[in-house]
Amino acid sequence: MPQRGRTHGPYSTQPRRGPYDAEVWDVQRDIVLLTAQLVAERGALETWQARLQRRLVYEKSHAGQSQVPALRQQCAATHVRVVELEQRLIDARHLLRVLLARQDAR
Repeated sequence: MPQRGRTHGPYSTQPRRGPYDAEVWDVQRDIVLLTAQLVAERGALETWQARLQRRLVYEKSHAGQSQVPALRQQCAATHVRVVELEQRLIDARHLLRVLLARQDAR
């Protein structure tokens, strides 16, 4: 069941001309949130990869129990989250294009 149309977009407090579909607003908000999450996860992935590289260099010259497998596992898990967020972002952008095309067709 569609909600009542909003009078403004998600990026501005200024009113828009005419009603603004709540569904479009929600999808735009989701895109903004997914983008922020994706940036954070990419940063985390870069951090884990840097730690892994430093640990590989360290363990070449030092004996002891290796932490490399755990770091590789963490890198892989973070990469999976990045790929999942990228796919969700692609889907949300596609949905936004569909909704805007529907809105233009009215």
